[in-house]
This record gives sequence, structure tokens and C-alpha cells, in this order.
Amino acid sequence: MDRLSIFVKAFKSGDFKKFELFYDLVSPAIFFTVKKYIKDAMIIEDIMQEVMLKFINNIHNVDPKKNIKSYLTTIARNKSIDLLRSKKNLEYDDNHIYQLEIDYDYENKYIWLLDTLDKKKREIVYLRVIEELKFKDIAVIVEEPLNTVLWRYREAMKKLKKELKNSET
Repeated sequence: MDRLSIFVKAFKSGDFKKFELFYDLVSPAIFFTVKKYIKDAMIIEDIMQEVMLKFINNIHNVDPKKNIKSYLTTIARNKSIDLLRSKKNLEYDDNHIYQLEIDYDYENKYIWLLDTLDKKKREIVYLRVIEELKFKDIAVIVEEPLNTVLWRYREAMKKLKKELKNSET
């Protein structure tokens, strides 16, 4: 049983003493999921709060045996997309939505490679490499069969290796 599952069991029994620690562990994954869709920092914070509220309000339906981070990032993704669909003044275009802008403390010199992938492969690589999710959890998030996700990931890795090799010559 992983750490997050232990927190969920405690929350189900009404013990929220370690909620701040739980939040510190999951908030980066939620933040970067929302940031893929929404660029405004204040809106990102609002969505993060909504995700946590939904999580707490539905805590009795959360299965501690499942991947909690995947559950939270799925909520974050859905809330972000819902917001984009509901806002008339926001531009809703797939290239913008799936554009990866990763704001880490360090600069990753290979991040440009992700732009060479189509949006489905890019999302799968992002979830696997950056979010460190299991393939079965990625399949749930992207709503595709596990074998399709595995195939797309392998194809993406082949393309990334080829692009990297070409860039070094």
C-alpha cells in the first residue's frame, strides 16, 4: 500500500490531521495537469481547490487500492476542459490545450522534443515520463485501451529517439 492510500484510509475515518502533507504530495501533479490546459495562475489555483473539494466531498467513494494521483489528475483534467468549454471568451483549440508548457525549477533541454509528437502521443508520454503514472492509469485518463496506449508510447519513444539523434548530428 502506498503513502497516498494510507492518507485516504485516514480521511475516510474522519482523520484529516495530515491533509496538508497529502496536499503537498499531490498538488504538483494536479498543478501541472491543469497548467496543460489553463495558463492563468489564479484560475489554476481555483481549479486545484475545486479538485480537492471534490476529492474530500467524495472521499467515501474513493478506492484506496486505486492510484490516487491518477484519480486526482483525472478530476483536474476534466474540470479544466469543462472550464474551457464553458468560457466563451477563451479560445478552445486542441493545439493550445495539449501544448506542454512545463514550469520546473530547472530547464529541461529536451522538452522541445515533445512538440514533435501528435497530441495523443504527447499526452501519453507526458503522463508516463513527467507524471510517472502506470500505463493502466494512463489508459483510464486518456480513455483508450491499454494496448493502444502501450503502442502509442512505443511509437512516440521511437520518434523521440530518431529526432534526438537527428538533432545531435
